[in-house]
Amino acid sequence: MSRKNLIVGQSGGPTAVINSSLYGVVSEGMRHPEAIEHVYGMINGIEGFLNGTVLDFAEALPGEKLDGLKVTPGAYLGSCRYKLPESLEDPVYPRLFKKFEEMNIGWFFYIGGNDSMDTVSKLSRYAAQTGSDIRILGEPKTIDNDLIHTDHTPGFGSAARYVASTVREITIDANVYEKKSVTIIEIMGRHAGWLTAASALARKYTGDNPLLIYLPETAFDQEEFLKAVENSFEKNCNVIVCVSEGIHDDKGTFICEYDNSVGTDTFGHKMLAGCGKYLENLVRNRLGVKARSVELNVSQRCSASMMSATDQQEAIKAGEFGVQAALNGETGKMISFIRKETSDGTYIMECGLEDVNAICNEEKTVPPEWITEDGSDVTEAFINYARPLIQGTVQIPCGEDGLPAIILYGYSPTRSGSHAKEFLEGYHGYLETDGYQGYNSLSDIKRCSCWAHIRRYFIDAVPKGKQYDYSQPAVQGVQYCNRLFAIEDSINKKYPGDYEKRKQLRLEKEKPVLEAFWSWLDQQKPVRNTRMDKAVNYVLNRRDTAETYLEDGRCSFTNNLSENAIRPFAVGRKNWLFSSSVEGANASAVVYTIVEMAKAYDLNIYGYLKFLLEHRPSKDMTDEQLAELAPWSEKLQSIKNRM
Repeated sequence: MSRKNLIVGQSGGPTAVINSSLYGVVSEGMRHPEAIEHVYGMINGIEGFLNGTVLDFAEALPGEKLDGLKVTPGAYLGSCRYKLPESLEDPVYPRLFKKFEEMNIGWFFYIGGNDSMDTVSKLSRYAAQTGSDIRILGEPKTIDNDLIHTDHTPGFGSAARYVASTVREITIDANVYEKKSVTIIEIMGRHAGWLTAASALARKYTGDNPLLIYLPETAFDQEEFLKAVENSFEKNCNVIVCVSEGIHDDKGTFICEYDNSVGTDTFGHKMLAGCGKYLENLVRNRLGVKARSVELNVSQRCSASMMSATDQQEAIKAGEFGVQAALNGETGKMISFIRKETSDGTYIMECGLEDVNAICNEEKTVPPEWITEDGSDVTEAFINYARPLIQGTVQIPCGEDGLPAIILYGYSPTRSGSHAKEFLEGYHGYLETDGYQGYNSLSDIKRCSCWAHIRRYFIDAVPKGKQYDYSQPAVQGVQYCNRLFAIEDSINKKYPGDYEKRKQLRLEKEKPVLEAFWSWLDQQKPVRNTRMDKAVNYVLNRRDTAETYLEDGRCSFTNNLSENAIRPFAVGRKNWLFSSSVEGANASAVVYTIVEMAKAYDLNIYGYLKFLLEHRPSKDMTDEQLAELAPWSEKLQSIKNRM
């Protein structure tokens, strides 16, 4: 049988696991070289494909680099919101299929939501109409969880986890003051309130915040809402209210339309936003209490830090299942999730296939029985449905230079600089640290001071209640730091891994800010022994090392990576019963190194420890043999799913 090629694209908004679905499709496709010669990716979806922008995964992400897709936020291939014409007689269809023929495409995969399934439907119908043997399948993706004929969709679990975690943090913040306040949290959801409903997962006990949750599945009454808020003050003086962006009155008018003009996107959907701000003003004006609104906006879509391990694993499984189905001749289908339970009630998920023509342009909403009668909350049935989907934490590798991420622990009985010298013996280059003076004696090392520490000193110097008083010198210092952080974030998002470009843009955009900052700092005359005095002296003493990062694009702006890596060690030390001796502490450091490295490379920790014990590393092993035991080795990565 002659081999053909597989092509895959991504469409619509990104999710935390859209690249995990991509990994599933690509990795499974590469496991079948007998049938699939090349696995291609469409850059910017079907629109990019029409423009001829395609990559070959074997060249773009060879070997272990492909694994990085599983922890890569955003859409690796880029996206589009291109809507294919309704008429299959449109000339775009023969144009597309001519390109498929030229590239010898046998399998077409599209990862996306409702509108993407519309694309899959049209392409599969055109293929059937013209007698094409291309197998066309849809991989589900949407944080909205609104695709029908599937229990849930990849992306929803991670977004739900982000919403629950963020709402919890906002709740803790609101509870600081014993004064009546209302916080309105606006969450994505045009017609389906799944994501807003997930805010209920933030509760720790009965009667906990959020006290009110409003979904677009029910009509929103402003007067009833105000009464509900007033009644909620009996439970908590700080009331958290979560609302979907698409909440509307009994006539179908969106609440945001009371205050804003609303535009439409390329698919004709109203671009909703602003109901949170409207309700904030309504509460403040009618109830006379402190009110604020928070719009989670795009941050809830694809936060890798909040990725659910369950969501990631299911997305990968869906991608793999889809390729297997296509190789078995399936076409015009969407991969679905089927919820099951073991005999002891444990949640499990199986993949299935559904006719994509019955899915596209339909919308699944939260069942009425999962919403309370007054429309201000969700029931326990929803909690039971959603909770399994947010389980498990994914460790994100922290390497910034393209090399394997190394997390190495060592123990020193004192803070003497000699220990730092011993630990880093033989190392030459840049060193990102906090202000510890013990590193100053190291030769052939250039120190980079941490800007997170610099900013923290100024934050600590801000007088209580003066955070927004820009006449305060400490607030001005924070603003300079924030400006640098904003530029740094923008550069890293636009040019990840391009260290020459990073260096160039740092010199172009950040150096002028630094020069203005030093000039401002020289003018400061703080009162001695105040927090502002400490902040100014801390920075002035590190003026040279604070600019070192400009010399090389590989240098970090902060030492947050090392701070995060040391946190488990620091938090757990009081519980270690075996660290009362130097030998015990050293043993602990070795174990932490092994465990954290396993986590960084997505290995099962127990499985990796068992593997190491079975292969018993020894001093007689060659470097090549030891390298095979490293968590990033091809051997370990190839068997990690079987650990």
